[in-house]
Amino acid sequence: MLHTNLSGDAGSRGRDGIRKGERKLPDTANRMARVLAPPECRRCGTILELAGRVYCDACLPELDAVRTQHLVAAGRATLARMRASENDPARSPEARAKRSESVRRRNLELAEWARTHKEGIDHEEYETRIRPRLDLMTVPELQKVTGLSRVSAWRIRRGEQRLHPRFWSRLLVGSD
Repeated sequence: MLHTNLSGDAGSRGRDGIRKGERKLPDTANRMARVLAPPECRRCGTILELAGRVYCDACLPELDAVRTQHLVAAGRATLARMRASENDPARSPEARAKRSESVRRRNLELAEWARTHKEGIDHEEYETRIRPRLDLMTVPELQKVTGLSRVSAWRIRRGEQRLHPRFWSRLLVGSD
């Protein structure tokens, strides 16, 4: 029966004749101190209260921002590769049909709204009632309420474009 020595002592002792210096034994006191030491933030060394944490509350937002930048860059690079390839999923017949149907549906909604609302857009109402509501909403919430794409919802939340008045009543439900 073959016995294996998991500590590696036998292999280390086998090198006694060729070792140039003295054999270094594991420092069990240091190992125990590392195990018993409280967890520290990997970035700044702050003692962490929760054992499962790796970064402190002060370092985490900056690291999240860096991680997000890396993910965005990787996502853009992937999209660029996909768009440059012959098999771009956005140009498939299924994707084109879906996009066409969405545009058709939006145009019908817009035409219906324009037919029933001849008074125009009240910019003051937008600034006093709509914009504050948008500031309180997350992008997914805005998407759910309006049915708009994530990109459109982001642009509206950032103030790059205005939410069309046909969606205002959905936003104001229960706010009065």
